[in-house]
Amino acid sequence: MPASSSATPGVSVVIPAYNREKTVETAIRSVLWQTLPAAEILVVDDGSTDNTAAVVQAMNHPLVKLIRQPNGGISAARNAGIRAATGEFVLLLNNDTFLAPGALLAMVRHLQRNPELGIVGPMTNNIGNEARIEIAYADVDQMARAARDLATGHRGQWTPIAVCAYFCAMFRRADLDRLGQPHPVRAFPPAGALAPAPQPGLFWSLAFAVRAASFDRIGGFDEDFSGYGGEDTDLAFRAAAAGLPLLFAGGMRAFHQHHASCDPPL
Repeated sequence: MPASSSATPGVSVVIPAYNREKTVETAIRSVLWQTLPAAEILVVDDGSTDNTAAVVQAMNHPLVKLIRQPNGGISAARNAGIRAATGEFVLLLNNDTFLAPGALLAMVRHLQRNPELGIVGPMTNNIGNEARIEIAYADVDQMARAARDLATGHRGQWTPIAVCAYFCAMFRRADLDRLGQPHPVRAFPPAGALAPAPQPGLFWSLAFAVRAASFDRIGGFDEDFSGYGGEDTDLAFRAAAAGLPLLFAGGMRAFHQHHASCDPPL
């Protein structure tokens, strides 16, 4: 049976979803069946064109909250969910991932007992790094039993890993500022202030705002660039040539997720 709705400590589960009407409910229910209840389950519908939102709404569960936004990609959906999260801990969970019973509590306990940990994630049967394990099951019930048997004798243990896969990853909300690494060259003015960039090459298009008229005036991104890299630097130099200054705004935060590969396209 699902656990009760009271939750201590507070865990916000963020599930980004784009056209996942066939898998999103199973992911949500795997959270509802945890021994430690989540404080909230935030499903971010990233502009789906199928019945993803309708499936979530039909569950009519008080812990499940639907956030709808135009399609912006998985990073935008995750960011929207994290901004809306109220819990001390945030779990990013992919919409096609089933959380084994007890996993939520185990991840919280690791973060509570080990302040040096920044992000924790589970072992899994489908990944290309040290987190991979060999495990066999034919259905959800067998999966739950296999996961329980695997955890027996290993509770409280953890292994350092260079890259954590974000299909299922938990962190403290407070650690976003503590562990985020400021760029060594870019300016970080105080809240409410603006600081000019020393030169246009410092511009990255990870998160920026521009007037639509200004964007049109400089011609937008050059579509001859493919994948990731170069198109934003080109845009910045054209903006500078057109007399548009590049400014860093203080008091706002954007966090760039680490990728195991930087080869285009990302």
